[in-house]
Amino acid sequence: MLSRNIKDTRKKTRKDILIIQRRIILVLLTLLTILIFTFLTKTVLDISKQNRAKNIIASAQNEASQILYEAENNASIVTYIATRDANQKSDDIIKIAKANAEIITETAKVEADKIIDEAINVKIDEVETLLAITEAEAGNQSVKGKAAVAATIKNRIKSNKFKADTIKEVVYSTGQFDPVSNGKIESVTPSASTVEAVRICLEGRDYSNGALYFYNPTVSRGSNARWFNSLQTTTIIGDHVFKK
Repeated sequence: MLSRNIKDTRKKTRKDILIIQRRIILVLLTLLTILIFTFLTKTVLDISKQNRAKNIIASAQNEASQILYEAENNASIVTYIATRDANQKSDDIIKIAKANAEIITETAKVEADKIIDEAINVKIDEVETLLAITEAEAGNQSVKGKAAVAATIKNRIKSNKFKADTIKEVVYSTGQFDPVSNGKIESVTPSASTVEAVRICLEGRDYSNGALYFYNPTVSRGSNARWFNSLQTTTIIGDHVFKK
């Protein structure tokens, strides 16, 4: 009888152990399932977030490109209108100043010269022409020599001896400058020193001392040299003699 009870107890113990083992396995499987589900959910969410982020970035890039395109177009229009208006305004100011220069007092003439200088300075294409002729005529000269050459161009605009109201009209007048006649003016690239010289000139400094002409005595010969020698010398800088 005792032996039988012991056997029944052992059977019951094994059964309990199996039940516990099954429960543990079930718990482990449940945990594993939860972990797998959590991982898959996170992966799906990450992919979704990445796709959403890519869409947001692409949309932002497209919007930025459109804004930049519109800004560039607007800037071009504004620049064109501003340049056109500035050119027209400066032409009108120069003509009015020159028309009144003969009948105003010396003090007023100085003021008229200042107005002409300001008008010249606002015209971008005029400055480019001044840079080109200065480089073509005096590319191997000092900054001071180049500034003096540029000043003769401005002085001609102010002078009633020349029928020219702009730098372009002075430079491209028939027979005035060799670099225009031989086409050199179209191929030069202004150096840094030429840019500096023109800046000095446009700020109002006149190293030519009011000259209207300049020439290189080692190059000019015959009647040209005799004509230049008949004029008053204002200064000599480098290879150039300045006259008026």
